[in-house]
Amino acid sequence: MLPGSRDLSSFCPVGAAPCWCSIDPTSTRALEIVEPGQAPRTLWVGPQALVASACERNGSRVWALTIEGLGQPRLTLLALDRTGKRLGQRELTGWELEPGTGLELDPSRNQLLLTLRPMAVGGRRTQAMPALVDATSLELRLLDRPVRQARWLVPG
Repeated sequence: MLPGSRDLSSFCPVGAAPCWCSIDPTSTRALEIVEPGQAPRTLWVGPQALVASACERNGSRVWALTIEGLGQPRLTLLALDRTGKRLGQRELTGWELEPGTGLELDPSRNQLLLTLRPMAVGGRRTQAMPALVDATSLELRLLDRPVRQARWLVPG
């Protein structure tokens, strides 16, 4: 159980540092990283909903996927360093995150993986597809294959 109004968002693989989303009484959200033996460190604060995050190694870089707006929601990908400094930002105009999916990092290829669906036009839903994002430039590359979910396979 996490203290207060917090939800686990991602986990940094080195150093056992979770990233969580906290919500205060004014509905402001924050992405925090918690390193063992230290108080939570805020990386991002805003009124947008935090829908996914991914973390590199020990939190040296963190990516956050936010959404805001109702009729035409805007999906935005943020790249942050370990102090919360914004390294990059990309609006994913015309796309929505497939429900039940998240944001994953492949550190060996320096790529993020998302499952995106084009915004519904006239109430008509379309197929979701995997999207690769360069973790540094935030350049988006869609793979034209219909999927329900895309995940990295981790070698065992």
